[in-house]
Amino acid sequence: MCEERYERFLRALHEKRPDVTLTFYAYVNYCAPSPGFTLEEGMSVFLATYWRCINHKIFEDCPINSHYADDIRKWVGVKHGGKANIYEYYMGINFYLSLPMVHHRDIFEEVKWYSDNGVDGVLTQFHLPHWTAYGANYYMFAKAARGENQEAAVGKMFSDLFGNDAAAADAFYAALKSFLLSAGECHIPYPHSLFSRTTAPQYQDLIKKAKALLALDPKDTFRQNIVAWMEYMARFKQLFDDYQEGKLTLEGVDAFEKWCGTLDGRRIVVLPRLASYLPALRDALKNGTRWLHFNIDWEDEYIKQHHKMWTGKEL
Repeated sequence: MCEERYERFLRALHEKRPDVTLTFYAYVNYCAPSPGFTLEEGMSVFLATYWRCINHKIFEDCPINSHYADDIRKWVGVKHGGKANIYEYYMGINFYLSLPMVHHRDIFEEVKWYSDNGVDGVLTQFHLPHWTAYGANYYMFAKAARGENQEAAVGKMFSDLFGNDAAAADAFYAALKSFLLSAGECHIPYPHSLFSRTTAPQYQDLIKKAKALLALDPKDTFRQNIVAWMEYMARFKQLFDDYQEGKLTLEGVDAFEKWCGTLDGRRIVVLPRLASYLPALRDALKNGTRWLHFNIDWEDEYIKQHHKMWTGKEL
């Protein structure tokens, strides 16, 4: 019945405005096309890889990403003049909260896979205020979409940003990637996934490595921001650990948010997004309820399923 109404709406729209493309999203729980549904001319879908694993490429054998790859193939398979597109999150989404994603090399293989498998386009959610955290991903996404050579493009980026210290910068990002992989074979970059499976000394080591990169050019603003980004992650990790140990207070949450306010202008974290995230933690502390994420039932249920998948334990 829903598909019939949709088809009637599409016909009525194109009778009046044949030049208009009807665009919709396949999102979160509704990623695959319904049986018998086709993408007709004048229709466009954007499949959102909302819960993707960042420790695997989108096409690799992965209990999370393999489902997205299957859904992508299904949408391409039902094209009948319409377009199948990807809504990606290389620049992060609300719940990522500037936790690290290192895609700047992997993205070349992913974009090629999209192209080879009949995807028509890719859209990326974009927040300029966390450019320090995710800008390299977005810049290399543009290079990959243009068909540029991976190593040449990545090498030029590091050279342009860090000059003679390009190799040291490349090594820092490689260490950041290794840190993510240490969380486990699969990882979706919401706080519980990362902070529950990494240790405080790892964050201190990243701060040390970032400061070593800064020491090579202490006046470089971008390197200063990278150090601040690592410090933000370490403080967020401490907040998480204090909560898990029953030591976190409302004053502690306020102090964390106040410190994060000092990052304004550094393009590390989207402060309004963080401000919308912390009330769930405050509510849990006030009410004695459990805090996993935004305190939204269906999101918390996903996090519980992921935790059991990755650790074999109930959360």
